[in-house]
Amino acid sequence: MSGLERTIERQIAPLRKHLNVDVLALVPNMLSERIDHQTQDRKLLERLNSHDSLQDRIPNFARITDWEAVGAGDNELTPGIRDRTSITKAYGERMPLLDYDPDCDQLKCFAELAHIVEAGEVVRHD
Repeated sequence: MSGLERTIERQIAPLRKHLNVDVLALVPNMLSERIDHQTQDRKLLERLNSHDSLQDRIPNFARITDWEAVGAGDNELTPGIRDRTSITKAYGERMPLLDYDPDCDQLKCFAELAHIVEAGEVVRHD
């Protein structure tokens, strides 16, 4: 949260003096740890998902509403942009991830981010 506050203070706020700019989404990324235990990744997700004022900025793929399921080890819950070798390799090869690894499970996250930019806001899939 302090990183977000510093980013807004140091980068976004000065830009607002000259441009109409805002934060469309808060995206936890490079996540690699399990979230059914008290890991750094879980703590980050808990902080983001517990702030009422941020709820309209958290993409569907990073939103958690059922922490009991997480604690029970629901393996279907892998919120945020997860650390994947294919993302790193695609970047290194200067290739779109879709071309490098069309089966990468993170492509749906990037598709939602593109939709957020296009719509100008997070659109809930409830």
